[in-house]
Amino acid sequence: MVENPWTPAHQAVESSDYAELTRLLDEGADVNEVCCGMTLLEHAIDLEGDSALQSGTPIDSRLTVILLAYGAEPIPQPPERMSAVDLAD
Repeated sequence: MVENPWTPAHQAVESSDYAELTRLLDEGADVNEVCCGMTLLEHAIDLEGDSALQSGTPIDSRLTVILLAYGAEPIPQPPERMSAVDLAD
């Protein structure tokens, strides 16, 4: 059995569970946490972009909007990392 590598907030992003993501952020989850090499914002942008490409539908950016509203940092630290802005491009 493979163990789930995601933190609860990353799992909410992966599942596109907007209510759970919001609840976790309200309860103090770090909006800039990194898991499996991605911030929550990078994860959301990657998921939303990939889903739109695969389905041929417009991008649903609700995860990105939630994370930005909670203060997610689009410019990575350290600066050498690919930014969420670059990923969105």
